[in-house]
Amino acid sequence: MTKPAQGTSLARYDAACKALAEAKRVDEVKNIRDKAVAMAVYAKQAKDRTLIEDATEIRMRAERRAGELLAEMDKNQGAVPGKTGRKGKPVLDSTPRLADLNITKTQSSRWQRFAALDTETFESRVMAARKRALSGLDNVHREVKQRVERAAYESRTKEGGTVDDLHALAASGFKASVFYSTFPPATPPTAGRENSAAPTDTTTRCRSRSCW
Repeated sequence: MTKPAQGTSLARYDAACKALAEAKRVDEVKNIRDKAVAMAVYAKQAKDRTLIEDATEIRMRAERRAGELLAEMDKNQGAVPGKTGRKGKPVLDSTPRLADLNITKTQSSRWQRFAALDTETFESRVMAARKRALSGLDNVHREVKQRVERAAYESRTKEGGTVDDLHALAASGFKASVFYSTFPPATPPTAGRENSAAPTDTTTRCRSRSCW
């Protein structure tokens, strides 16, 4: 396992590794992983290369541990077969789903692949990730930004938006566009064939042999 620099960074690293070793639930490991992601963002802002590398390694180890737990965890079966609750309603499986853990299917798949790697291969990936940690932080920033935007969106749309949103929209000078039809008015249908205009072209009007 890679040893980071001495001091505060080492203490933080050791504490995270200890927490990972003691974690028995996926949500606990996911919480450590998310803290490592946030730590990496802060480290980039502080231009602390050692902290960036440590946060990257902690994140990867947490994802590997989460993958191990996910592989062992039973899948949610939905309604429990043969069981019904009050008023004949089905009894639902209480096993957490990925959505309950705030984990996407893509993350679950990737983390379980981490868990399936042998120790030597995984450690080599950790070393490579530490070396390219600075360049890889764009993905971390994107994830944090998406998380914040998703939370803000859910908060604002839960009650159909806020009054502040309306004030901000009005203050911006926004004006809704008005669309006008450019098509000519439709010609009303004729009552019958007798009201239709007679053709004036002789060639069109005469089809019998007497017209030739």
